[in-house]
This record gives sequence, C-alpha cells and structure tokens, in this order.
Amino acid sequence: MPLSNYQKAIGYISGVLGTLQAIIWFILSLLCLIYYYKDITITSRSLSILEAIYVKFLDPNFFYWHYSSDDVIIEPAAFAAYNWVYIFIDVLWFAVSVNQIIDFSTNSKGLYKSIRSFIAATVIVSVLDVIFVVSLGIDYNETCVNSEWELNTELCDKALIPVLIISAKVFVLWVLNVIFVYMLRHIATKLQMEILEVGLQTWTVTPVTIYSPEPPPPPVNTLIVEETIVVMAVQASVDSPTSDTLDGRYRY
Repeated sequence: MPLSNYQKAIGYISGVLGTLQAIIWFILSLLCLIYYYKDITITSRSLSILEAIYVKFLDPNFFYWHYSSDDVIIEPAAFAAYNWVYIFIDVLWFAVSVNQIIDFSTNSKGLYKSIRSFIAATVIVSVLDVIFVVSLGIDYNETCVNSEWELNTELCDKALIPVLIISAKVFVLWVLNVIFVYMLRHIATKLQMEILEVGLQTWTVTPVTIYSPEPPPPPVNTLIVEETIVVMAVQASVDSPTSDTLDGRYRY
C-alpha cells in the first residue's frame, strides 16, 4: 500500500514519541528502583522534591513508621512493583516504536504487524498510567486533604503531586498517545483491507478433472461362440484332402 505523506508523518511522529517516552520512563523507573534498594538517611529539615519523593515512596522505614498500609495504596513496596512493571513494558515499547519507524520508512510488508504491536504496547502503557494515577489520586484524597501534619503536607506537595504528574505523562503526552493510537488504528484497518483484496485477486481455483470409470465390456454369449467353433471345425474337415483319400480306399 503506498502511504501518503500524512500517514508517514503519523507513523514517524508516534514512533519517535514512543521511543523517547520509553527511554525517559525506563531511566526514571530504574533510578527509583536503585534508590528503593539503597539505604539513604535524610537529615535536612526542608526537603527538596527528590528528597521528598524518596521519603514518601522509596523509604519503607519512614512509611511504616508514620503511615498505615490500610490507608495508602501506593506504599513503597507497591511503588517498586509498579516500577518493575514499567521497566519491562518500556523495553517492549522501545522495541516496537523503533520497529514501526523502520517499517514506515521502508514501507515493508510487515508494516501492518508493526503498527498493531505499537498500538498494543501503547494501550498497555496508557492503561497502567491511568491505574497508577487513579491510585495516587485516592491516596492524595485520603492522606493529604485536610491534613494538619506539616511534614505530611510538605510530602504531598513536593512528592505525591509531582509523581502523579510524571506518571500521567504530564497529561499532554498521555492524550497524544491516545490520539496516535486512534489514527494508527485507521491506517492499520486500511492496510488490512488492502491485504485482503490483494489476497482475493491472487487467489485462483485449480481445476479438478473428474474421471468416470469405463463401462464394463458387454457379456459374451458362450453358446454362440461354441456353435461357431463347431461349424468351423466341420467345414474344415469337409474341405480337407485327407477325407477324399480315405473315401477312395474303400470305394468299390
């Protein structure tokens, strides 16, 4: 299928955007896991954004000392689990994004499969983002709203809200991902229809020759054959010269 410049632009931009997001969020998830398994002591009174994120989401000792796991969904263990999932998904997203860029540039026969793979990976990432952001929103409502604890308010402002925004792909990127999935789905549908049309045009029916069995030979009347043989034998004996000689011997 010859692609228009508009379709190529959609494929390139969505592939590049997916590649960049996969790289950035892979690095962020990897850093979170490194600091989660690393014991860090923070003594400063005024926390920076990075320090607040560490204390809120990556320090199990602080969390279990000040919070209850019954009131919070995204506790440090859950936060680490989400980051492990994101690492594997980002690797997959990076691979299918690069593959889509290559297939759009070469207009290869595997373009339909690469588009479908990119759509599947992007949908998975978008759904995970929604689940994570909704969970953070519930935690914000449970622990931050009407909170009178000064440190908790600081952690909500400097940790929970920034992580929520980053997890939502700054909202703008998330919306763009959904829009590109919708556009690529239309391109994939057209490609699929064209593949089916080409398949029907090239499909041929092999003629099949049906052989009917030959009719059996007519039955032979054995009585007629035997009578014919007897008549031929008598006729031969009459015409034979031997019969004349014998008749002459006994002639008076």
